[in-house]
Formats: sequence, C-alpha cells, structure tokens
Amino acid sequence: MQRYLTVGTNNISKDLFLPIEDIKSEKKNSTGNIIKPSGGLWMTKFHEVYPHYNEWVDYILVHTHLLFYKNNDRNPFVQPCSVVKLNDGAKIFVLDSREKLNYLKAKYPHPISFFSYEKLSKDYDGIFVKYDEFYTFDKMKCELENPFISYGVNTLILFNANVIEYYQPATLNIIDTMFNYDGSLSDARYEIHVSPERKVVTPYFNQSFAYAIDLLCQNILRYLLESGDYYPSLDYYELFKIVSGIIKNKFSGEFETIVNGAHIKPHMLSRILTKKIKETP
Repeated sequence: MQRYLTVGTNNISKDLFLPIEDIKSEKKNSTGNIIKPSGGLWMTKFHEVYPHYNEWVDYILVHTHLLFYKNNDRNPFVQPCSVVKLNDGAKIFVLDSREKLNYLKAKYPHPISFFSYEKLSKDYDGIFVKYDEFYTFDKMKCELENPFISYGVNTLILFNANVIEYYQPATLNIIDTMFNYDGSLSDARYEIHVSPERKVVTPYFNQSFAYAIDLLCQNILRYLLESGDYYPSLDYYELFKIVSGIIKNKFSGEFETIVNGAHIKPHMLSRILTKKIKETP
C-alpha cells in the first residue's frame, strides 16, 4: 500500500484543490523548456519502512527558502503535512523514460512546453515523474543535466482529488535549526509524525453544509453508542463513507436543500440516517 506525503497543509479540501493548468508564461527554465504546471496536489512517496525520511524534506532542507514560502507567520521548523492514500483505481501516468516522454509530446502537444498537463489531466488522475530517470551527462559541459531539474525530486502531481481514499494529518518537526555556512539545513535531523486518524477529502460543499455533515456524523456515532449498537470498528472515516453513500443514493441533490433550508431538524435527520446505517448490510 503506497502512500504519499504532501508538505504545507494537513487539511485537504476540494474547495482548495486548484485545477491543473499549463504555465502560460514564456519564461523558461535552464533547459529551455517550461516544465511545471500550476494547480493540483504535489506529493512524494511516503517511506513506509523509514517514516521519518522523505526526499522532498531533504530537498527543502537544502533549499531553505521553501520553509518560509507562504508560511503565514507560522513556525517554519514545524510544518503541517498530510499522508495520502489513493484509491486502487486511481489512473496515474508513470513518466520514467525518454520513450514515454516522447509519447506525451506526441499525444498531448503544447506549443512552448514538453507536453500539456491540462490535456493529460483529461485522461489521467495524475502523473508521477521519476526525476532520477532523466539524468544525462553533457560531455561538453562535463556535468549532469536533467530536463525536469525544476522538480528536484521524484514527484506525484495529483490532478483529481476524487481518487483520494483518505488522508492522515501529519507534522514535520525540524529538530536541528542551526544553519550551515551556505544557508542550508542539510545536516538537520527531522521527524514526521503521522496521526492515526483517517480523514476524507471534504466535497464541494459550502462551509455550513460541510459543518452540518460533520455534526451528523458525530450525532450518529452518539446515537449508535446510546442505543447499544455501537461497533468498535466503525470509526469516523468509515462512518463518513457510509453516510456519503446513503446521502448519494437516498437523498441525492435534495440533501443540501434539506439541511440549508431547515426543512428537517438536524437531530431528526441524524436519526433517519442512523436507522438507514443500521439497515445497511
């Protein structure tokens, strides 16, 4: 079960999930190609065996300005993160060879970049760029080159938030904060602490509706406990999936109208859903 780590947020919402867009500017990187798109969710592989290691964290400890980028006055040495698990059916294009890169150029052409991420996002839920596979040695310059140098590490760009099965809030703690002479923290120790709580990505609901859903789940858990029908294996994550399924199948688009229009009191709706949950096999 491969999971992925994103650094910068421990709250993933579809409302904050920007659509993937090709860069429109003519500004190019050192290789003469516009590589990185905007939008989506950017992640690296979470190391299951060594959970306190991550290649992107190593990268930002060398490029420490990234710790202060859009940090909103928070402690730069304590960063919110999320560990993400994708659905088994997520369709991810793995870019790990020049042949595949040539395929993308031909299939999804772009006038000023290697290929169009926007066009690719119509067919795939994301792309995993194996950065390490694209190093070549330039004999004239006597140095290694990589057309994806701006990525820095092996990277997953997720286009579609709907394929996230769940995520777990996490925290990156940088323990040694003594900068090196070159301004890096490359020798710093750090730890990645992952919460056992599994959360689902909040849907495209307004805040009051999302809050109502959260209250419903809390009330349902309470009703199940009080009625003596509480199942220890039923955590909030599992409950949210069940409630979402019932809402989709039984209430469809009427649910938001019911809640926001106050046509039924929240505690009554909780009891209705609780009854349906008990009837769910």
